[in-house]
Amino acid sequence: IGFAEWLALNYGTRGIGVSCLCPTAVATRPGQFDAMPEIGLVQTPADIAQFVIDGLERETFLILPNAAVGGSFRKKATDYDAWITRTQQRLTAMDGLRD
Repeated sequence: IGFAEWLALNYGTRGIGVSCLCPTAVATRPGQFDAMPEIGLVQTPADIAQFVIDGLERETFLILPNAAVGGSFRKKATDYDAWITRTQQRLTAMDGLRD
């Protein structure tokens, strides 16, 4: 996201559009996340496609294909340290399930 912001700030005035897609997990293979229900919302590429098309047509910088991602961004912005801790804990718990 930081790199996309930099691109938009430095090149947006030169007519170069920049969008940043931030989906939740995307199952690129059928059943990819079936054994990991704790991962939360999983979308397919087809679910994401129309959001991308709409966002690019509107020249939206941050393309969020579902409300959960927007809520996550708001939580992250208000307390980055807490977001890092929560995310580390969630990833650690998921990692233990894959072993």
